[in-house]
Amino acid sequence: MAYMDVDPADGPGGGNFLEVTDVFAEASREMEPGSIVAIDGFSLTDAMSAIEIGEPRLDTGMQLENNSTPKDTFDPLTALLPEEICWIIDRSMAYEMEWHASNPLAHTIFTILHVHSLNEIDPDVLPYLFMFDTDPKKPLELVTVVLRAYLCGLLKCCNLAWNELSKGYLLDTEDWQSDKSGISLLEGWPVKAAVARLEAAMNWLPPSAGLKFSVTGSTVPPLWQEALKVRLQLRWTLLLLLNICSGTKSIASEHTEFLRLLNQARQLLSILRAHSQSQSPTFSTHLSPDSPARAAFDPFIARKLDTFIPVRVIEVPSMEQTCSAYERILDGWEELARLSNTFQVHIWDQIGYHQTWSTAPAAQPAYIRSCIQTVFFDGSRVLHRYPQAWVVERLFQETLGISYRAVATRYWDGPGSERLLELEKAVINTLIPHVRNQWANASRRRRFLVKLILDWHVIYDMMCQLVEEVEMDADEAANADVESNFGTQVQDKNIGRNMVSPSPTPSSPSPSHPSLDVTLRNLPKLAILWRLSSIREVILSGFQLELYHPLERPFAYWFASEVVGIHLRVLEGLSFGRAEGQDMVDATGEALREADTETQGRKKKKEKEKEVDSGEGSTGREREYQYNFLSTLRAMCMGMFVLLIQRIPPNTLFSQWEQLRANLKRRYKWAFDQAHTAAYERLEFEPVVLEPDFIGFLKAVGEVQGTVTQGREEDGKRGREGEDRRAAEPATSTAPSSSWLPSSEYFILAETLLQDLLATRNMGMMVDEKWATDRRALVTGMQETCEDLQVHDSQSDPTAELDWSWSLFSRSDGISNVKMKKTPWFPSIRRRDTSAGAGVGAM
Repeated sequence: MAYMDVDPADGPGGGNFLEVTDVFAEASREMEPGSIVAIDGFSLTDAMSAIEIGEPRLDTGMQLENNSTPKDTFDPLTALLPEEICWIIDRSMAYEMEWHASNPLAHTIFTILHVHSLNEIDPDVLPYLFMFDTDPKKPLELVTVVLRAYLCGLLKCCNLAWNELSKGYLLDTEDWQSDKSGISLLEGWPVKAAVARLEAAMNWLPPSAGLKFSVTGSTVPPLWQEALKVRLQLRWTLLLLLNICSGTKSIASEHTEFLRLLNQARQLLSILRAHSQSQSPTFSTHLSPDSPARAAFDPFIARKLDTFIPVRVIEVPSMEQTCSAYERILDGWEELARLSNTFQVHIWDQIGYHQTWSTAPAAQPAYIRSCIQTVFFDGSRVLHRYPQAWVVERLFQETLGISYRAVATRYWDGPGSERLLELEKAVINTLIPHVRNQWANASRRRRFLVKLILDWHVIYDMMCQLVEEVEMDADEAANADVESNFGTQVQDKNIGRNMVSPSPTPSSPSPSHPSLDVTLRNLPKLAILWRLSSIREVILSGFQLELYHPLERPFAYWFASEVVGIHLRVLEGLSFGRAEGQDMVDATGEALREADTETQGRKKKKEKEKEVDSGEGSTGREREYQYNFLSTLRAMCMGMFVLLIQRIPPNTLFSQWEQLRANLKRRYKWAFDQAHTAAYERLEFEPVVLEPDFIGFLKAVGEVQGTVTQGREEDGKRGREGEDRRAAEPATSTAPSSSWLPSSEYFILAETLLQDLLATRNMGMMVDEKWATDRRALVTGMQETCEDLQVHDSQSDPTAELDWSWSLFSRSDGISNVKMKKTPWFPSIRRRDTSAGAGVGAM
């Protein structure tokens, strides 16, 4: 059968088609060639969007039968009741928080149709008589004055937040959504214009007790007047807070005004929260189905916007959830105000760690995390006042308790000298990103810490070379002094015999000689401490991100305990050398005051002395706290290693070692990757920690499980594949003894250490009560975890099992509250529901 002889009934859709070509030909007879039929408001985009192509991600404009749009029924000048205006405002607040929760503008703010009709509802361009032709219960000013002013303030708030987020500290589409879909956020408006609109709207409403805005009068009932004023004043306050954060001045310079506005915002938000909890009439949760206010939102507006993002209808959170989201932003601003007056880099670093440990990953809104990074470093100045070199001085002072200026002047030609310039650049380019990275999202933060592991070793290598050069120069000088002090041979020509002139007693080595100067030898340990902290965080953050396979968890705990053990030994070395380096520490205060004078010019000296701690006290307290905290952490990691290994069937790890080793090398590619190892090989000094010791891990597993591993222990560097393979072959004999204790013993030890730490009330540098409380909460959570794991280890409750999930309750939306675990790195204990089947296993 020929191609054209195909029966039409066999084609797609069957054969029930009608020939309509003549109908279209007759209708278009009078049209010119090349012309098209155009319908008002119907564009080419509309025509393309009407075609379903079968790809859900691209069928953004397909109109389904159950998805009706209110566009045809929406009139921006429709008069509304006060309660309907409140309902629109409350819903817009929820959408604003959804945008801060990383949802697109096209699915949140831009679904408010009045946003696209601000010109149509401008009271300055409306006919004057038209304003009086409305229902007295629905004054049109509620739309043209009140609602328009609020939406202008909302858009300007979004614009200020968008400007902060677009600085590039956080990643677009990863932390937030920047797509504006071609819609204005009032970029051309000054903040004062939006503020004036809000104040005019509040002046239009009658005054009430406690609110400072006067007025002309309206027909709005008093109950709704108060409700509208609270919402307008909250927006007014938020706009001023955002303006301070985005202004040229620092928050520290407007600290009093910032805190005043922050307290006012909390009071207004508490009123809204109280209304929502008491179901007050001012909280309009329900509207009649035929209310015109419902037409003010179009969840499918993205079909009409210039955007590539598929349509997704976002469930509007409750008012309680919205208030909680606003509360998180206010809490973030309060934290920002405290940090803006904090002049210790180590405190910034520790606060970054704690906010990651104590909350869900990236729980703080992206806007707050970007603001914090801006306050720390705005691209040119640190804390809006110090040059970048300031962080070098603070690094030495806060880590070692010594002055960089004093060290640089004593052994080299002072800060900024040619020999130290590369080191200073490396410290600046590593330390500033290190601190700012603490407020990146959890995954990005972990990847950046991996990069910093190499960067800190580069600094360590530079410091080792500098110290080595100073020691070599000092040794040469000392040898020259010894040779000259032994005297010179003088030949007496008259007598014809050699005489040696009397030699004075060899002089004692200079007090600054490197062989006796512990301070100089401790310089490389500075980089080691920061590098070991990065390695530890990379390992342990894998538990927060739930990255590890059950068989990888024991290795992660074992490796973490090894890294922390090295960290403790470095801290011990620093404490031991404290007395011998006292002379350098004593010079710190004077050097810092000189640095402040040069940097700040004629600023008040007393103020700077308050900002910069020039003594050893806080450094010593922080070092003591870190030592106790890390000792506890190491004990808990060792306990978890033993606990997990005991629950693995014998020889399981050994039988699956080939696959597990491959997985571990991929997991720790920063230690095994060829590009990383090549970078380390180009440096002169070897890193303190790099490749995990697989043989040491397997032998520890064998000791815990009671098996003796074959393979000869070799001196020097271990970890080659052949040795790994031999070590992974267990013998049948049992080990008579083991250096590992039962897991419960480690948890008991850790609990004792935590109790002692809490008893000392030493929270290190955290002199601020809020931050000290956060540290105590972390320590208390670790103590409670030790108690739970002791009970679990006893296996007294057969229904108890380890829960490795980061959050104890799943998140239903982007801004809901989540109850977190007691500690970020260790599992919680949950009771298995025997009727529902198996849950999360012990591994």
